[in-house]
Amino acid sequence: MVIWGSMSTALTEHEQQILEAARVEFETYGLRRANVDSVAKRAGVGRSTLYRRFPNKEALFSEVVRHQGREFLRALDAAIEGCGPKEAVVESFAATAQLAHRMPLVARLLDSEPEALFAPGTAPGGALLRDEFTARIAAALKRCGSTMEQDDLLAVSEILQRVAISMVLFPGGQFDLADTAAVRRYAERHLTRLVD
Repeated sequence: MVIWGSMSTALTEHEQQILEAARVEFETYGLRRANVDSVAKRAGVGRSTLYRRFPNKEALFSEVVRHQGREFLRALDAAIEGCGPKEAVVESFAATAQLAHRMPLVARLLDSEPEALFAPGTAPGGALLRDEFTARIAAALKRCGSTMEQDDLLAVSEILQRVAISMVLFPGGQFDLADTAAVRRYAERHLTRLVD
């Protein structure tokens, strides 16, 4: 069962090569230091081919983030398979803590340029992660059996996302994000109350 919904788009072979090369470039150098000409060379395509599909580095980065987001959501989908809404909150929160540091691009950007992922309106990936993920979290909770009204569910989904982002951006505090049991206990105790 696909809880998070489909985000797929068909890519040409050149687009796939470009996005893979760009992912490696962004993982290696971050957003600011990445070079689009190096991406074209790494992908084995001409600059004009790359720029025809992605007019600038920000557009390229946004598409890479979108594809990484799909991987992230597929992993969360697997984590909440068969869960009720409260259990889905716990399992997705625990999976988010683990995935944020296991996905090389996310880990790289969290370390050097977190605003590239999370700052709405100021970075190419920010609005995507805020708006699309909020909607998909709400849809997932609904499919897991939540009986909340849609507006309330979207508000709760945004709160859950903001809590997860703050935990990832500012580790430490009451528990270690690497301690999955502690992350689950935190979510069970404090976050499941938000969901009906």
